[in-house]
Amino acid sequence: MAYDCEKLAAQEIIKGIAKQWVDDGFTEEKLHRLEEKVIFSQSLISRITKEKCEDADKSLYRITNYSQKSKRELLMDINALLTYIEDGNTLSGYLFSLRKMLAPKLLKKRLYVIDEVYVDGKSCDTIDSLSLVQNVLKVDLTLNDLTNIWGTQQQEFASYDQQFHFFTYLMLEAIDCVQGYNLASLSLENVKWGLQRNSF
Repeated sequence: MAYDCEKLAAQEIIKGIAKQWVDDGFTEEKLHRLEEKVIFSQSLISRITKEKCEDADKSLYRITNYSQKSKRELLMDINALLTYIEDGNTLSGYLFSLRKMLAPKLLKKRLYVIDEVYVDGKSCDTIDSLSLVQNVLKVDLTLNDLTNIWGTQQQEFASYDQQFHFFTYLMLEAIDCVQGYNLASLSLENVKWGLQRNSF
């Protein structure tokens, strides 16, 4: 079955968490922290899809980035340039060369993208090329954030698609773990209540 490796890795992480709870003593606070981790992780992973991860895997080799900017900064600048183009402007040609000199300082600061980021060896100055880089950056940053939250090794899986499936399985396993502990707690409370009731 596809993605068995990712599923097994996710199960091992949750088993490790559960074992640590047993060894160190289970507390409601630990359960609450795991619930928060799952909720935050779900909000992150909802930003990307399997298809976006597959596209990012296919597109990654097409991008050359000479920029010294962080990935987050580059993504913000690409978002701004996309908005600029979507507003009917252009980032290439003779007219752009003239407008460039009169462009607002905030736009000028972002024009490094044209000179330092390439798609298929060409300047990143069209909606298609900017959108392609934007998708790769969104996927990469989201999966990196998930890696940091869960304390896992992103390099463990070769592709964005594999990482996406790993974190999807990890959240499903964590939800099962939380629900199992909640169910066990509820059953224990019912037993206690039944014992108290029978003692009267």
